[in-house]
Amino acid sequence: MKHGYARISHRSQNILRQTEALESFGVDELFQDVQSGKDDERPAFQQLLATANPGDTIVIHSLDRLMRSMFHLWKVIEELRKKEVNLISLNEPWLDISGNNAQSNLMLNIMGSFAQFERENLKIRQREGIEIALNNPDSNYGRPKKDTAKVRHALKLYQDKTHTVKEIERITGVSKATLYRKLKEEV
Repeated sequence: MKHGYARISHRSQNILRQTEALESFGVDELFQDVQSGKDDERPAFQQLLATANPGDTIVIHSLDRLMRSMFHLWKVIEELRKKEVNLISLNEPWLDISGNNAQSNLMLNIMGSFAQFERENLKIRQREGIEIALNNPDSNYGRPKKDTAKVRHALKLYQDKTHTVKEIERITGVSKATLYRKLKEEV
């Protein structure tokens, strides 16, 4: 049996490109996740692993839809090998874990290493960007600042004891947590 697996990270992305390619390949069953590839506990993927039987084949659109790190890739491949389940990638035709394929093992190591390298570089660039944003007073990094006029209005309504906290939240748009935090700061 051929099981297709498609994954996108966010609902704003379109999974159709993957599902159409997998259906064209002739998968019997399709599993889909909307979750980061770095999460091991993707529900559809876990269901796929539980469903696949010896001799079955899992078909993916591309390797990055399956994993985000070398560690995760090898963890999945070892699990599939133990279950005697094959793996095919439509965009990486060299990927074949149906036997002891030296070329596939070499390519998996190389491609997985590049994926891990890129992920680490992304984290470095992200940290650098955050550092720059934190050191730049004109930056909009972090939570948006509450409108001080709204907060003052909420504090006044609270101190006047004319409204409940829920009413103050509705009237001013200032959350209960922010209101109580500001009250605590004033003491």
